[in-house]
Amino acid sequence: MSPSDDKRTPDQKIFDDIFRKGFLHDKNEADKSISDRAIALLGTKSRAVYLALIIPYVIFTGVTLWVVYKFFWAYLSAADIRTLVFWGVSAVLCGLVIVGTELWFWMEMNRNSLLREVKRLELQVSLLREENKPDA
Repeated sequence: MSPSDDKRTPDQKIFDDIFRKGFLHDKNEADKSISDRAIALLGTKSRAVYLALIIPYVIFTGVTLWVVYKFFWAYLSAADIRTLVFWGVSAVLCGLVIVGTELWFWMEMNRNSLLREVKRLELQVSLLREENKPDA
């Protein structure tokens, strides 16, 4: 037990127990899997936005697979060039929607993990400042 422990209030002891043992020594962000990070997004305040984008993402994935199938079916059946261009451009546009949605999710996961690390650093700085406070 250090000398500074004697001067701590009960609130400070609870603060130390919660944050030092749990929050500061939590599993490192770099060690979490992609699925853990994606699921953590659904635990934030913007859950409705994420769910509203997951549904079109799944729909566009299915549409893209169907459009690519139609493109190759038209190619194998020697359809005219207009049909091939239509299905090819449709596949590219659906693919761009999927890629854009994935990029947005990756950026959100990165923003959340960066924000979490900044909060941990703020907490550590405040704890160090509290420990190194001159006794009055």
